[in-house]
Amino acid sequence: GDFVDSGFDADTAMALDRMFADALPEVLWTDNMHQGYVRVVLRPDMADAAFVAVSTVLTPDYTASTIKSYRIGHDAQRLRIAEA
Repeated sequence: GDFVDSGFDADTAMALDRMFADALPEVLWTDNMHQGYVRVVLRPDMADAAFVAVSTVLTPDYTASTIKSYRIGHDAQRLRIAEA
């Protein structure tokens, strides 16, 4: 989430996100416009992953919002990943 802080404009940062996701099959989604964290909840039969953006990393007072989430399950053959 530091592309814009490093001097990239928003359009370039979003274009780089698309290029990373298109070029790397293991990358489903990326976002360099926000700073935040990933919250993962594991259960015996599935997992939920939420990408949480925070309004600032410079002060202890911030707001958080989920900008993308996935549900990860499995069958006998492989993992199944779907947007939640």
